[in-house]
Amino acid sequence: MTHGGYGGGPAAPSGGDPFGGDVFAGDPFGDGRPGAGASRGPAPTSQQGETNTLATLSVVFAFVFAPAGVILGHLALSQIHQTGNSGRDRALVGVTLSYVFITVAVVALVVSAAGVHAR
Repeated sequence: MTHGGYGGGPAAPSGGDPFGGDVFAGDPFGDGRPGAGASRGPAPTSQQGETNTLATLSVVFAFVFAPAGVILGHLALSQIHQTGNSGRDRALVGVTLSYVFITVAVVALVVSAAGVHAR
């Protein structure tokens, strides 16, 4: 009499899989052919695949409220430096646009306050 499980079959080796194979191996959405899912590239890692949300918000707030765009952009750059997420270019665009809009607004206020009018 064997002690390998139900049906009297041979026992699985110590620490082995009694069902014969790794259930999580292979492509769960593949059609079962070997190499059918090989045309796809590797899945992005969680750190490199995600774009920093603050970087996106810095671009949006550059047009809505530029001082918030500057703050969000610098926070995004700090997070990107620490975590390695993507979005550095987006954060730089948000910071640059914010500084440009702030500069234009300050120049317009100074010119307006100086009373320079074309008459």
